[in-house]
Amino acid sequence: MYVPAREFALSDGSICVMKSPTANDAKNMVNYLKEVAKETPYMIRYIDEIEQSRREWPIKLKNASEQEGVLYLCVFFNQKIVANGTICHISTYRKVRHRASISIAVLEEMWHKGIGTTLLHELVGYAKKMRYSQIELEVACSNIRAISLYLGCGFQIYGRRNHAYKIDGIGLIDEYLMYRQL
Repeated sequence: MYVPAREFALSDGSICVMKSPTANDAKNMVNYLKEVAKETPYMIRYIDEIEQSRREWPIKLKNASEQEGVLYLCVFFNQKIVANGTICHISTYRKVRHRASISIAVLEEMWHKGIGTTLLHELVGYAKKMRYSQIELEVACSNIRAISLYLGCGFQIYGRRNHAYKIDGIGLIDEYLMYRQL
C-alpha cells in the first residue's frame, strides 16, 4: 500500500511530512535505521545487520508500496526520516488474514513531540482501511515508554514470551505480546 505525503504539526509547532517511503528514500531509511539501532537495544536488528541489508532496501520499499496487506509509513523532518511504522499481514491464509503485525520507532531527538502517538494512530487507521480486525505487536518488557504509548492507544497485553531477545551486553529479556481489536 502506498500513502501520499501529508504534513502535520508537532507539539512544538514544527512541521513534519508523513508518507510511504519510495525506493529513492532507501539510503535515508538505512541511515535512519542505523541511528535508531545506536540509540536503543530494542530494535530487532543490530547495526551490522542493517548494513548487510543496505542493497535490499530499494527493492523492499518498492515491493511494499505495491503489495496488498503491507504498509511502510515514514515521518520526515527537514527531509530526514525521524520515525517509521509498518503494518504487515500475519499471513495470507484465510484463517488468520484478519490479523496484522505493526511496529514503530522514533529517533530519540524527536521524542516528546507527539510523533509516536500520531504515527500509531495513523497505522491503526490504515489497518482498518486495509480490512484488518486485529493488530498485534511485541515489545520488550523493559521498554516502559513504548508500553505506555501502546496502552494509551488501546492495546492490551495478552501474553509474555520469556527470553525473547538476547541483547549484547544485557542478556536475555522477555517481551509482552500486545493486541488491539479494530
